[in-house]
Amino acid sequence: MKIKKRYIAAALTVAVSAAVTPLCIDTAYRARGYEAVGGEWLVIPLGIILALFILEAAKALDYVKLKLEAMKEEQTFCEAAEYDEINQAN
Repeated sequence: MKIKKRYIAAALTVAVSAAVTPLCIDTAYRARGYEAVGGEWLVIPLGIILALFILEAAKALDYVKLKLEAMKEEQTFCEAAEYDEINQAN
């Protein structure tokens, strides 16, 4: 089974954010000198949001590629039709 690169990138993004979160929490607690909940807890949700963005951006790029290919085929078809019309007129 072939896994697309976009899914690997999304999974790595979430994994890295999950691995870095304990370091961020520890660093924040040491800097404060006491335990509290702050922005260091947002690393995992931001990683998930970034992973979702990666997946949606990849889908959008696939859509754009499909549309560009369709436009190119349509243009080629129109050029061929014009060529046939010119040859028939002569």
